[in-house]
Amino acid sequence: MSSCEHEATFYRAALLLGLVDGGEVIAWADAVIARDVAVPHALLDVSVTAPGDLSALRIALQPLARDDEAPDVVHAILDRARSDLERGRRNIGDTVTVLAQVRRFLTVTTAVVDALDAFQDDYMLAAAGVIGDVATIERNVRSWLAHYAGAEAMLLTA
Repeated sequence: MSSCEHEATFYRAALLLGLVDGGEVIAWADAVIARDVAVPHALLDVSVTAPGDLSALRIALQPLARDDEAPDVVHAILDRARSDLERGRRNIGDTVTVLAQVRRFLTVTTAVVDALDAFQDDYMLAAAGVIGDVATIERNVRSWLAHYAGAEAMLLTA
């Protein structure tokens, strides 16, 4: 997968999940256009799309992106979710929502599906006061995201 295809696939998925805003996507497109002599015409379409029109941005990214998300794109998405949680940009409830959306909308392994399902179930039960506590779920999510990011990074460099 080319760098442009990888990044377009990442941004298309990240827009769907609410992990990035339109301004970040347009800034990426503008940077690629500024540094590369020959850019795909579709990248110009991304560059001139209104940053607030997330659906139009996703449509503009489509010709540049893959239909399915390669493992390294999923890694980047989950790493962004981890980073947002670590930095306080997103709380644990919102992070679990993003993880549930990753499970529903992206191409992920059965092991990842199982983990994300468990986090969603455990969080809902803890938040409702039925069983468990939210702080424990948050620690588990943080630990899994950190471990997943580390394991994937090792696979990508091997």
